[in-house]
Amino acid sequence: MTETDWDHFAELFVALCRSFHKAVTATTPQQARDYFDHLQDYPVRVIESAKADIIRGAKFFPKVVDWRRACDSIQSSRPTPRVPLTQQLEDGTTAPVYCCANCQDSGWRPACGCRYGDMDAHGMCAQHPRVDNGGVEYRQAMMACACRESNPAYQANRSRVSGAAREAGRDAA
Repeated sequence: MTETDWDHFAELFVALCRSFHKAVTATTPQQARDYFDHLQDYPVRVIESAKADIIRGAKFFPKVVDWRRACDSIQSSRPTPRVPLTQQLEDGTTAPVYCCANCQDSGWRPACGCRYGDMDAHGMCAQHPRVDNGGVEYRQAMMACACRESNPAYQANRSRVSGAAREAGRDAA
């Protein structure tokens, strides 16, 4: 955050106070300034997300350390790709960039050894014969890609998906 985010942060802080039924008094602006000074190394969007997480899960008004832990948790759950997500091509268009060209960060690649990007929209590998069973074409067999353990984009997606599944399980219980 920067000083230009102060007004927005002060509003977030007052909303947090009200969520915990904490009185907004004459000392609240100074308390908000103290929190702001200790949270300045986080982007404001992370602060907003952390505030929402705190409101959902905390029993008491958070200390600075609680808010920092929530911010750290949010930042660590976001993917940290080693390469840009897109690249600028010579013709001015953009194209996706993947950590693994074989599986395009999906964790699955064609069993024939071709790259995932070589398959058409129907999941068929253009370089190998299609399986024909009485006029019905079947998708190419897929297998787990060797990059799964080391691919940060795949690991981040896997964490998001498993986290969403855990949340869905809690909602159903």
